[in-house]
Amino acid sequence: MALSRLQQNSLNNLHRTLEDMSCADRLRQYKSDVPFVHVPIELLAQWSNNRRMLRECDGFAELFTPEQTEAMWRFDEQLREAIAVWTADDIPDVPEVLDEPSWVGLMASAGELQSVLPPARYDLPPS
Repeated sequence: MALSRLQQNSLNNLHRTLEDMSCADRLRQYKSDVPFVHVPIELLAQWSNNRRMLRECDGFAELFTPEQTEAMWRFDEQLREAIAVWTADDIPDVPEVLDEPSWVGLMASAGELQSVLPPARYDLPPS
């Protein structure tokens, strides 16, 4: 299936979110690049947007097989369980969050999810 530019960009954004969530070095770099951003909260907001698109946007949801969609919902459940140990006000930022077992588990789950999704394509020509 040929993807529209919007679909491919949406898929790329999903991959970037999961790449950032799953890699300690990327999390540290994100914090270094944008020190005023609370990186875990920003990534949770990005995931929330992907979850909303999966639920509400047919053009996004149709990118995934039923198995991939189920994997995304499983990840969403794992994410909710992982962050349930904190309130919104006390989620640690990078680098402290990297010492939190629930976040480390979430990082592994994000990497697993990314491995079953359709591939990203970052080589798109400018529009």
